Amino acid sequence: MKFARSIAAALAVSASALAMPQAFAQAQGPIVAVVDTGVDLQHPEFIGRLLPGKCFSATACPTAVQGGDDDHNHGSHVAGIIGAANDGVGNTGVAPKVRIIPVKVLNAAGSGDLNSIASGIDFARTNQARVINMSLGGTSGSTTLLTSLRAAKTNSVIVAAAGNQGNSFRPLWPAAYATDTQVLGSMLIVGSVGATNQISRFSNTPGSGGCMSTSAGQRCWRDFFVVAPGEGILSTGKDGNYIRMSGTSMAAPFVSGAAALVLERSPFLTPAQVVDILKKSATDLGARGVDNVFGWGLVNPTRAVGALGVTQVATSGGMTLGFSG
Repeated sequence: MKFARSIAAALAVSASALAMPQAFAQAQGPIVAVVDTGVDLQHPEFIGRLLPGKCFSATACPTAVQGGDDDHNHGSHVAGIIGAANDGVGNTGVAPKVRIIPVKVLNAAGSGDLNSIASGIDFARTNQARVINMSLGGTSGSTTLLTSLRAAKTNSVIVAAAGNQGNSFRPLWPAAYATDTQVLGSMLIVGSVGATNQISRFSNTPGSGGCMSTSAGQRCWRDFFVVAPGEGILSTGKDGNYIRMSGTSMAAPFVSGAAALVLERSPFLTPAQVVDILKKSATDLGARGVDNVFGWGLVNPTRAVGALGVTQVATSGGMTLGFSG
């Protein structure tokens, strides 16, 4: 999902809300899997923090990209939004000390198939990724893809881009699986906003659909939908470069970075707990409360790593389709 401001400029969307908490900027972060076109394995922004990756693209895994290298730009750009180093060069990621697994499931043209994406999710899960970012989407899903997401939900926060078809369109797959009864709670759908916190014209929105009946009541796409900066984002590209891109693909890694910050502070949290924190700490936009355009609102890393609710202390006695980035 292409389209795209530097992270510094993106943070200016709401400076007080989106400023990166400095207390956590230098911490050793959790493992984040970038399921995409790969990541530039030689980019100076990721030195010492790239874990062994793999290519699953059914249409193209030449020798040069078998370890997860990027031959497109998209995956490197996504990785930089999540975790580019805080080195004063280019951009700084939301969580600049995360360890990144490059998982290549899209080819040099930015397309792939459902089986490759499912295999990439499985690889991320088995390699202990605490956050799985999927800045990709297609017009339908599959049993194989859903099975992989269900297996990943126990240990991984799953973040998926909503899609770039426009405001009148519902989330694409895999994002649409956020309300599957066996994925429910561990996955976030991410839309894009611009400099004035208005929904980007290209961003898909949750609408009133995707509803499932649960023991806690009805849960719809809007209940797992948040937004983040996605217009004109400066970040890393392949071959050591920096480029600007726009799209919900750029908004999703902002949320993945925020999830990583929460896990840096509290690594014992479950994926569902992290998702709940990110939703409840978001800055409300649009209609009051959870709505059909912004969902829970603008993800707010500073509030997410702060205290939410009342602190309690326990005492004795007593939680192959066309996919494009």
